Amino acid sequence: MNLRHLLSLLLTAMLVCAASKAQSLSIDHGPYLQDVATGRATFVFTTSKRSVAYVELYSATDTLRFYQQQDGLRAADTTFFAIKAEGLKPATRYSYRIHAKEIKRFRPYKVEFGTDTASAQYSFTTHNPRQRGSSLFATADMHDRPGVLANLLRACDYESCDAFFFVGDMMSYMERKGHSPFTAFIDTCVSLFATEKAFQWVRGNHETRGDLARHFSRYAP
Repeated sequence: MNLRHLLSLLLTAMLVCAASKAQSLSIDHGPYLQDVATGRATFVFTTSKRSVAYVELYSATDTLRFYQQQDGLRAADTTFFAIKAEGLKPATRYSYRIHAKEIKRFRPYKVEFGTDTASAQYSFTTHNPRQRGSSLFATADMHDRPGVLANLLRACDYESCDAFFFVGDMMSYMERKGHSPFTAFIDTCVSLFATEKAFQWVRGNHETRGDLARHFSRYAP
């Protein structure tokens, strides 16, 4: 086999791998926790392609499955999910995993599915109403500086914190192109703590600016 032939085979293999990766479904942001209480939690995430998705929870005694639902219908053919799990037990440790299946065509009497994917397994604990004492982290005015936020979290020993509050102006403005809440700070939170502990995001005056501002509550349901 000459060098030219070998290079041609390597290039073909690389193109095939790249095409396969481009076609596969993935969870590209999240999951992150919201509204964790004594008996509920919400899981927010996005998928790389339009999908149907669910979250599966595991405890020492139960395996539970939850879908996002509205008006009696499961959320489908979308890339943005906020799945609420209810009826959970207080002060209980749950493991969970996100599952998604691509929807290639969504027709009235036939839905064509594509690839599926599953997240890594994470865990969280529902609120304990008898807990006394806690440590919290609060900050504001990050204005699209995820590196600064990461440094502050580490400086405050974020792993010991029970609650996280972002009290306004985490972004300078919210736009569909270029100023996403994910890149501004949520992805950083996911990488450090938000798969296991929820954060509260209070809207500041800067989060009322931009063409994405009217979708604020999607990110902090």
